[in-house]
Amino acid sequence: MMGDLLEAAESVESEVLNFTHYGYIQEKLPAVEVESVFKKLSEVTQKSSIRVVIWDIDSRYLTDVKNLYQRYFGRATGDIKVAQ
Repeated sequence: MMGDLLEAAESVESEVLNFTHYGYIQEKLPAVEVESVFKKLSEVTQKSSIRVVIWDIDSRYLTDVKNLYQRYFGRATGDIKVAQ
């Protein structure tokens, strides 16, 4: 599914992806799903028109998502901006 989304974004040369459906999580973080998104994004980073990815994250899981991000992108999470 993520591949289809990225392909569609590329077809219109989109530079921004916005994931809003993680803004409220009912039970637990869908870590496998989030990891699959990060994995796919990490595979296409150099050859994609996408420059900004916006995630609305339930604040209870922000640390978990930052840790997953770091695992796939190997960078400090300092480039993650948190809106209050």
